[in-house]
Amino acid sequence: MSCYGLVCTKPPGGFAMMRPRLACLVAALTVATSMGSAIAKIILEPPPEVSAPMHRAFYDQLRKAVDNLARFDDPAVHRVYAAAMASPGTIVFRPITADPSTLATDNDPDRGHTEPADGRPKREGRTRPTGAVIFLPMWGVEQGKRAGSGLLLHELVHALDMTTGRYSPDNRTRERRAVFVQNAWRARVGYKLRTNYHGYFRTLDYQESKRTGRFDEYAEYLFTRDDSPDTTANNGTPHMAAPFKKR
Repeated sequence: MSCYGLVCTKPPGGFAMMRPRLACLVAALTVATSMGSAIAKIILEPPPEVSAPMHRAFYDQLRKAVDNLARFDDPAVHRVYAAAMASPGTIVFRPITADPSTLATDNDPDRGHTEPADGRPKREGRTRPTGAVIFLPMWGVEQGKRAGSGLLLHELVHALDMTTGRYSPDNRTRERRAVFVQNAWRARVGYKLRTNYHGYFRTLDYQESKRTGRFDEYAEYLFTRDDSPDTTANNGTPHMAAPFKKR
């Protein structure tokens, strides 16, 4: 069996322990990571088995969206892209489709998500680099109004944490880090800032960093640590409907 032109190797626990389509990507990424600098750290090309016009359109739009990130006029955003390109692990992208293996744990086709290539649970965190698979809906790469949401950037932060071995075992910490940069993007493009993570907990790090003049200090956490600054603004839980399922 081959994926991305690479020979798949059996991951720990076997392919049966993972979602079918993700298992092949896991094996491909394991090989790609072991080959070091010979392979790009962010792969923007579709795998050989992807041939549907919809999928080709996804990767066409993806290349444009990532190029926009690389040229975006914000130091923190640009640094996330540069760090991902220089990270020890490899990042690939897949479109979210009707295939259940591309969906997040809540089966929402609109929800982007990033999975570790080693197949281990996210709750274990990562202290060593591992490859990452970013799953995005089509609107997450298109250049329309919703592009202002910063979904691609949000997921790239998760991928960066995985590929650098700074992936916290705490879901709250992981999402606060991703939303921090996502809000920096939103502020630049005039999109409404996020104040909470699907009603589960508050995500006010960006707002707090700007209020206190500590944005650069907060941003440094992303590139040197696996946690986030302690902020009183994030204490408590927002009064909203059913909290998002913790992964």
